[in-house]
Amino acid sequence: KMETDSIENELKQKETELHYLKELLQGKEEHNQSLKALVEAKESEIKDLRENLTRSQEKLQRKKGEINKLRDEFIKSSSKLSQKRKQITALESERDSIIAENRKVVFEQELRLKKKFEVS
Repeated sequence: KMETDSIENELKQKETELHYLKELLQGKEEHNQSLKALVEAKESEIKDLRENLTRSQEKLQRKKGEINKLRDEFIKSSSKLSQKRKQITALESERDSIIAENRKVVFEQELRLKKKFEVS
């Protein structure tokens, strides 16, 4: 009888331990599931961030291309502007020479007219 009681007590103790271990295991599995869900959420977040980074890098490359194009256009415009300024300066110089020549001619004609009137 004592041996049976001892075995029954040991059996109850082992069943209690088994029940406790099953609950512990279930808690661990639930914890693992929540960790897996957290990992999946973080992986999804990282994937989204990578896609955003890729889009931002592509946009940056397009903007750099636009900037380079505008810089080239600016350089060409500056060069054309410089050439136009040189042309304007040359034309102004030519105009000034013509004006000076015209004044000289007018002055000489006025002198001749004065001499004609003085002679007459």
